[in-house]
Amino acid sequence: MALTLAGECYDHKTQDKRRVCEVVLNRVSDGRFGSSIMEVLTAKNQFAGYWTQPRPVSENDYEVAEQALRDWYDGGCKALSEYLFFCAGDNLENEFRREY
Repeated sequence: MALTLAGECYDHKTQDKRRVCEVVLNRVSDGRFGSSIMEVLTAKNQFAGYWTQPRPVSENDYEVAEQALRDWYDGGCKALSEYLFFCAGDNLENEFRREY
């Protein structure tokens, strides 16, 4: 998960990182995108940041990923938000949405 954050988010955008984690975990909870975190992260044409990172993984990437995973497991592996998709947006942040 932290590897994906290094590929999908700028390091200083903590909330953006959290939402990317939510998209990944929400997709596992949904079931249509894969039955495990690794299946979701490595699905064809999804999460290019898992495969290529423009920056090294930071301590903050690990912290955000760990907290999101804790929240997800503590909540019974249920969706953490409504987001299932995201794309690059303005102001160095991703845009998150429920529908493609």
